[in-house]
Amino acid sequence: MLKPGGVVGVVQHMAPPGRSAEWADGSRGYMNRNVVIRYFENVGFELVAESDINRNPDDQPGMDDIVWRLPPSLRTSQDDPALWVHYEEIGESNRMTLLFRKPEAS
Repeated sequence: MLKPGGVVGVVQHMAPPGRSAEWADGSRGYMNRNVVIRYFENVGFELVAESDINRNPDDQPGMDDIVWRLPPSLRTSQDDPALWVHYEEIGESNRMTLLFRKPEAS
């Protein structure tokens, strides 16, 4: 268990703004940033920092896309060399990097 005052980091594939809750529910690999933050805040954690270190603005998934189309999986382009190259050029997914702190015991 995480002790009071402990921190937890989250690195998660980030859904583009404006995507529906159904699209960004994690089944495609992507989640809504605000939903992740709200989940942690609802169980008492405080967002204390975030970083752009794992951001990739070239990752612009379409409505039918899954995160596993990109490296390192390249799951949807196994039989299409041109698509493989395209996804390699995009690089890995756009990710949120968040740091939360568990409150001190009162």
